[in-house]
Amino acid sequence: MTNKIIVKLSILLLFMLCRTNEALANDTEAVADSADCKECDDWKNLHPDWIFCDDFESDLPMKGEGRYFEYGDDDGDCVVLDTVGYHNSKGIRVIFQPGEVGAGGFKLAFGRNPSNYMNSGIFEDEDFR
Repeated sequence: MTNKIIVKLSILLLFMLCRTNEALANDTEAVADSADCKECDDWKNLHPDWIFCDDFESDLPMKGEGRYFEYGDDDGDCVVLDTVGYHNSKGIRVIFQPGEVGAGGFKLAFGRNPSNYMNSGIFEDEDFR
């Protein structure tokens, strides 16, 4: 029997360190410009072992094919902004108001999924165990 695993993440924040390959090999800090922060460009070919990548540099809507199946910005409290990420790249800014228990978020699903609502087209024909 095939196990089907549905993974829902209430908040997925993938912080890319934008380090050069040399810095990774030497385990030293590296200064990178914003072009180096586009880790997710062609990520399926460069990193075939990854399931998903979002460095928030895309101008596509947060909710859609290849991205999240739900996104709520809580009236602007959870948004993608320029210059708030590493080396002034794009990133997520979340503001919690006093007494608030949630400030927006986004949900991701990947793999074979019995719910069309949650299917974002991310490895939709594969099973994860």
